[in-house]
Amino acid sequence: MGEKSETCEIKGETFTYRGHSDIFKERQRGTKQIVERERLQRWPGAPFQPTPTAYKEGLPFKIPSGLLDRPKAKVNVPVAIIKCSDYAFAESAVRQAIDYIGGPEVICNKGDKVLVKPNLVFPNHPWMTETTHPSVVAALVKILKERGATVWVGEQAAWHASADVAYDVTGIRKAAEEAGADEVINWENPPRVKVEIPGGRTFSSIEVHKSVLDCDVFCTIPTMKNNFVSGPWGMTLCMKR
Repeated sequence: MGEKSETCEIKGETFTYRGHSDIFKERQRGTKQIVERERLQRWPGAPFQPTPTAYKEGLPFKIPSGLLDRPKAKVNVPVAIIKCSDYAFAESAVRQAIDYIGGPEVICNKGDKVLVKPNLVFPNHPWMTETTHPSVVAALVKILKERGATVWVGEQAAWHASADVAYDVTGIRKAAEEAGADEVINWENPPRVKVEIPGGRTFSSIEVHKSVLDCDVFCTIPTMKNNFVSGPWGMTLCMKR
């Protein structure tokens, strides 16, 4: 199977990411389909185990009968949409968006432990638009620190890429630390905790990083992008969280 590759150099070491050509073709072709959050989350393992079949069939594997008939969750949350023409103004845009939904006080209280999860994915530069822009991460970290919170940034890379390298190449580690983050966490490293899922239809338990359980507030900040992993879904944003 043909491959494309991309090479980047950091701290004197060279790292190469390779991806199968059929995945790149699927990414370039771009199929479109609107899928509700509840439907995506009920597809068992959809966020965790994409396979080549998923790109053609739209699903990683067979859905157990009756799984899609579960009742939909009723959610009513405020939404703020802010136009920002340049990442140089990211902090202003993030502040405005948070003000529109009620201000930082609706996110956390003084002393809360807040875990911020960006999109890390691969060791790609910010201009490639595949990862959360470091200026957005910095803006949120700064606002949360002003609120008096303890702020952690946590994530892991995908497709066997190194999270430590990705943190550096994307600029997320530097941006978070300069904004005052208390810790930048690589979820590929321990400690991990097994969490039981009573009555789970697909998984009876999962493993998560301990920071996910230790935090008081979980903030997810995905970037808007076309997601080739999602096949016909196009964009998933924070649907998988």
